[in-house]
Amino acid sequence: MCLRQTIAILRRRTELSGELELLQLKLSLQVASLGLPLKSALPVAAELGAGAVEIDARQELPPPVSRTAVRQLLKWLDDYRLRIACLTFQTRHGLGDSIHLERRVEAIKENLRLAYQLGCSSLVCDLGEIPRPEHMERRSTWLEVVNDLGRFAHKEGAFLTARTGLASPSDLAELLRDANPGSLMVDFDPGNLILHGHAWDTAVQQLGAYTVHLHARDAVRDFSARRAIEVEVGRGSVDWAAVLAGLEQHGFNGYTTIGRMDSSNPKLEYQQAAEYLQNLF
Repeated sequence: MCLRQTIAILRRRTELSGELELLQLKLSLQVASLGLPLKSALPVAAELGAGAVEIDARQELPPPVSRTAVRQLLKWLDDYRLRIACLTFQTRHGLGDSIHLERRVEAIKENLRLAYQLGCSSLVCDLGEIPRPEHMERRSTWLEVVNDLGRFAHKEGAFLTARTGLASPSDLAELLRDANPGSLMVDFDPGNLILHGHAWDTAVQQLGAYTVHLHARDAVRDFSARRAIEVEVGRGSVDWAAVLAGLEQHGFNGYTTIGRMDSSNPKLEYQQAAEYLQNLF
C-alpha cells in the first residue's frame, strides 16, 4: 500500500470516528545553520532540546560513506538521543536538465539508500524547474525520472522529497498527481516559497497531503528593495498557526526543522523559534 492510500484511509477513519488526530510538534535542528562540524553540532542540538537534526549529505557526509562511517554516526546520534529528521542532497542541476542526468540520478539513489541506513525516511532535494504540461516531451522525461526514483525509494525505504520554493505550488501539486502514487513527497518550506514569490497559504492545502517534513523558515517582502528577505520565525509573513492547522488536517506527523544559514546567533534563534512554535500549542 502506498503512502497516499494510507493517508486517505487514516483520514477516513478520523472522519468516521468524529475525532481529529492532534499534531505532535517534533522539533529538529538544521546542522548546517550552526556552522560547526557534524560531530561538534550534535551535542549542541541535544543541549538545545532538539529531538532530531537535518543533515546536508553533500557537505557533511561526502561519498563514499562506508559502513563504518554509518555505524559511527548512528552511535553519535544514539549518544545524544537524536534522530535524523531528513537528509538533504542539493544537486547543481534539476531533474529536467540533461547535463550529467544519469550521474545525478545515481547520486540521488545512493543517498536514498544512505538515508534508510541512517534510520531516516526522507531525502530532500531541490528538483529544479518543473516542465509545464504543454512541454509534453520534457515533462514525460521528467516524470519518467521521478517515477524511476520513486520505485527505487520504495525499495530502499526512504522517500524522495521535494523542497518547496522554485516551482509554483500548483505546478508541484499537478506533478504529484501525475506521478506514480508515492513516488514523490514534499518538504514544506513556507519561507522559501515567499523568497521565490509564491503564496504559502494556498500551498498548504495544495501540498499538505504529500508533506512529510516541515522546514520552519520565515520571510517577508521588502518593498523598498523589491525582493523578499528571510527573517526569524514569527517575524515574517507566515501565519504559523495556520500552517500547523492546515498540515494537521492532512494528518502530518513529521519533524519540524528550525534553522537558516544567515543567522548571527543560530543557537539563540533556534531557542526563540522553538519557544514560539511550542506556544502555538
